[in-house]
Amino acid sequence: MTPDPENSKPGTGRHRFRRYHKAQARRRKAELEQDRFSRAVFSVAGVAAAIAIGLGVLATQGPTIDKEAAANLTDPWIGPASRMEVFGLGFIAIIAVLFLWRIRKRK
Repeated sequence: MTPDPENSKPGTGRHRFRRYHKAQARRRKAELEQDRFSRAVFSVAGVAAAIAIGLGVLATQGPTIDKEAAANLTDPWIGPASRMEVFGLGFIAIIAVLFLWRIRKRK
């Protein structure tokens, strides 16, 4: 059995050790970036859900809400869809595109 000439060079173990730790650091950095991105998206989605719930609660309270002001958001705008529905679908589409872009970027 002859020794492998690549592994018998001085400093090869240290080079491998450094390469391994650099790769680990890159992986940790990528995971932290992904975590920050996910937290930001879910924070925005949580705030949007809270606003939607708040609007729903206000709508069920009756005369305390100005119905003419709300009519702009709930009247048909594009076909049978209201502004509120269109903006909600647009928001969901933007988040979906961001996630798809992020997933494709990772590959």
